[in-house]
Amino acid sequence: MYGRRRARRRTWRGLAVAPQERCSRYNRKKDYRYSRSIEKKIVAAMGGRIFCPYTKESFDSTDETDIEHIVSLSEAHDSGLCKKNVKARRRFATDIRNLTLAPPPLNEDKGAKDAADWLPPENRCWYAGRVVAVKRRHRLTVDAAEARALEKILRDCRSREMEGLGGGGEAPGLAGSRTGERP
Repeated sequence: MYGRRRARRRTWRGLAVAPQERCSRYNRKKDYRYSRSIEKKIVAAMGGRIFCPYTKESFDSTDETDIEHIVSLSEAHDSGLCKKNVKARRRFATDIRNLTLAPPPLNEDKGAKDAADWLPPENRCWYAGRVVAVKRRHRLTVDAAEARALEKILRDCRSREMEGLGGGGEAPGLAGSRTGERP
């Protein structure tokens, strides 16, 4: 392109920083389908416990919880998944690293918000590390406000492991970032 300088792409912790963009119609039911049976995999990843890392609460039944996407489907769509095919979108919707359980009122409160607009009351270091890891894995972007909010948390974290689950503080298959890695 003559006469134009190519803008240098800004990155933060391995993620491209860019404004959110709805580059295609968001259709959760068509493009981001997942079965409620995924709950069994979430519970298995939590060592067999029905547990919400956002509140450190345990539950007696999955009837008391919702499936929660740590990086919401809508947020992911506007952070780059809108440019990908349906197969990639469904892979994201069922990625166990991006799934947890939450009580319905908390899940509804979080909705499609990113870290600039919502943070869990508990396990913030785990949450922030997980958001970065999931976005990296799926090659999504982060907007500037979200990057600032996540950095504010991550810079003070001693550990990014989930607390409150018991047995060493981390669920098999849901490990936070290992020591030495920098999300």
